[in-house]
Amino acid sequence: MPVDPQEMKRLALIRFLYAEGLEQVARPAPLSSRALLSFHDAVEMFLLLAAEHLNVNLTRGVTFDGYFGEIQASAGVQLPIRPAMRRMNNSRVNFKHHGSIPSDADLQQYRADVTTFLTDATQLVFQADFSGVDMADLVTQPEVAGFLRQAQAHAGQGDYTEALALLWEAFDLLVDDYASRKRTADGTSVFTWWPPSTAPRHYPPISTGEEQLSRRVEDVFIALGDFQQAMRVMAMGLDYRRYVRFQMIVPAIGVNMNYERTVHPVSGLPLGDDEYQMGRQFVIETALHLAALDFDLNLASIEEDNRLRQLRYSYENPDG
Repeated sequence: MPVDPQEMKRLALIRFLYAEGLEQVARPAPLSSRALLSFHDAVEMFLLLAAEHLNVNLTRGVTFDGYFGEIQASAGVQLPIRPAMRRMNNSRVNFKHHGSIPSDADLQQYRADVTTFLTDATQLVFQADFSGVDMADLVTQPEVAGFLRQAQAHAGQGDYTEALALLWEAFDLLVDDYASRKRTADGTSVFTWWPPSTAPRHYPPISTGEEQLSRRVEDVFIALGDFQQAMRVMAMGLDYRRYVRFQMIVPAIGVNMNYERTVHPVSGLPLGDDEYQMGRQFVIETALHLAALDFDLNLASIEEDNRLRQLRYSYENPDG
């Protein structure tokens, strides 16, 4: 059976949970133990999706291990490494319900087992490559999703500099779009404290003192711009520490004299798949977080519409 778009979106969510687990397992103990929950959620969600895709009528209250048996009995599909998944499930029960923290060695084993399961089972059930499932399908903004897909294409070619630059542009678009659709009565965004239009114009200095003052003023405006970006990140409820980690490895993006986009990586900083996956995960999490708390409200437009209605009423009813 072909994979329909809704199933592909659920596969993308499964891969997102799996990617969360990969990020969590790299954290120091005991924080790394949260990876077990993400890995387990990813596998359990896959089992449910596989049963639906194969038209398996699951019994009520089916257990985690029961998915394997019912899928095999009804659809004739033997999912891989069932004993390993059973061990992971038992460990998750002990961790969540009895407070037994898994060891680092156990977590690394679950990481390898879940990778094997999702890779082999996705090919077996859906005839698809799990590593090729695009998490950009979870992003509702088409332009942002487009940046993410372009970034994935460049990362696939080993061009992590351009891939990270595209991820940054996707993030910047997310934040700007979210801020621009929440406006106060004076027409400014509630997430804008320092409008870019107030930046000073630069004139040729006529003295050394004026040149020094000009540089100081420029430094202040740059600092205020950075401050506003930091305030936006925190005001929108994003993890500022993760943002900083992402921002520090992103190449500098600019425009040359011919108005062409330029990308310059941080000198001497090695970039690879780990840095790219970290940035991609952060951007997708940002998109999901902002979508969950999104709203459109333009008080300036509402007040203007109300003013026009009152004027129209006064014109149509001159006697009150």
